[in-house]
Amino acid sequence: MSQKSNCEIVKDLLPNYIEKLTSIETNGSIEEHLETCEDCRGYYKEMKEDIPAESIPEAVPFKNYLSKVKTTYVMSGLLFVGILSILICFLVNYILERQFSWSLIVFGGVAFGYAVIYTFFKSKKDKIVKTMACITVLIIPLLALIQMSIYYFIDNRQPIWFWNIGLPITIMWLVIIWLTIIISNRNKLNFFYVISLLLFLSISGNIITNLIANAYHMMYDYDTVLSSTINVITSLLIGLLCLYFGRKWEKRKGLYSSEW
Repeated sequence: MSQKSNCEIVKDLLPNYIEKLTSIETNGSIEEHLETCEDCRGYYKEMKEDIPAESIPEAVPFKNYLSKVKTTYVMSGLLFVGILSILICFLVNYILERQFSWSLIVFGGVAFGYAVIYTFFKSKKDKIVKTMACITVLIIPLLALIQMSIYYFIDNRQPIWFWNIGLPITIMWLVIIWLTIIISNRNKLNFFYVISLLLFLSISGNIITNLIANAYHMMYDYDTVLSSTINVITSLLIGLLCLYFGRKWEKRKGLYSSEW
C-alpha cells in the first residue's frame, strides 16, 4: 500500500481517534504513522485545535450507556423467560390436577430470583448490601408460600414446619450474613477475611440449625452428631486457611504500597 493511501486512511480515522472511539490497535497504528509523517501530523494538530475540548465526548459515559443498554436487554430477556415459565407451569398444573399447587412454588421461586437479580444489576452502589436487603425481605414470604402450597394443595398430612423450623433457622442465618456484611464493611476486610469471618460465624449457625431440626424431629442419633461435627471441623479448617491467605494478601498489599 502506498504512502498516499496510508495518509488517506489515517486522515479518515483521525476524527474518531480524537474522539477516542478507535480501538487500542488502531490507536497504535495511527500514532506510529503520525511519528513518521509530518503532513498527517500537521493535519492532526489542526483538526485537534478546531474541535473544542468540551465538545469531545468522553468514553466513560458512553461505556456506562452501553452497560445500561445491555443490562436492560438482559433483564427484559429474563423477565420474558420467567413469565413464560410461570404461565407454562400454571397451565400444566391446572391441566393435570385441576388446581394450582406446585405451580405456586414455581411462581414464588421465579419472582424471588428475578427480584434479587434485578436489584443486583440495577444497584450502582452497595450492590451486596442492597441485594441482601432484597433477599431478607422476600425469603420469609417465599418459605411461607412453599409451606402453604405443600400443606393445602399437595399433602396436608405433612406437619407445618415453617414456624418451628423454617422461620427461626432463616432468621438466624440472616443475622449471621448481616453480621458478616456489617463487620467486613466497617473494617474494610479483603475477600479472604470475609470468607473466614462467615465460616467462623457459620459454626454456631450449623450447631443451632442441627439443634432446632433435631428438637423438631426428636432425633438425636450418631449420624446427626457426626454430621454436625464434620461441618464444624470443616468450617474451622477452611476458615483458618482463608485467614492465612488473607494475612498474606494484606502483607503483599502493604509491600506494594511501601514500594509506591
